Amino acid sequence: MNVSLGKDEKVISEYQFSPNLVLYWLKAKYTLTNKRVVGSYPNTLLYLIPLGNSQVDQPLKNVASVVASTKFSLLKFIVGWIMLGFAMALFASASEAGIGYAIGGLLFLLGSVESFVECLVTYFVVINNAGMRSGWRILMWEKPKVQKLVSEINTATAEL
Repeated sequence: MNVSLGKDEKVISEYQFSPNLVLYWLKAKYTLTNKRVVGSYPNTLLYLIPLGNSQVDQPLKNVASVVASTKFSLLKFIVGWIMLGFAMALFASASEAGIGYAIGGLLFLLGSVESFVECLVTYFVVINNAGMRSGWRILMWEKPKVQKLVSEINTATAEL
């Protein structure tokens, strides 16, 4: 990430995270300097259509807390099971109805896998001194990197 550094500002660390399984090439990028946290997070429509990105630029003096939390989405879990049921029904009908049902079953199967993977996600949340929360969604397997970034930010704010 290309960050314009201010006077006496040094980069401490840089991280990239995957917020979306389907659009894996879109990355959330965060840079921690000795004075602030700078980052960008890709925006999408319905998790499928890229629509630019959101920028964060938070001075460390204004950071009250940084948290990495894991959340489970029951709705995505249920949708995954429903899509899996449709996929199995279409696969069962494919031998009699033709290749279109098999392709539909494959699409529903892929959708169910995506829904199951994204029902458990990690959130990276920055809370400023006024209590305002800014949170970003990251895929579950990126959690160790998120926790490392959170630890580094908390250490940097404690040293101010």
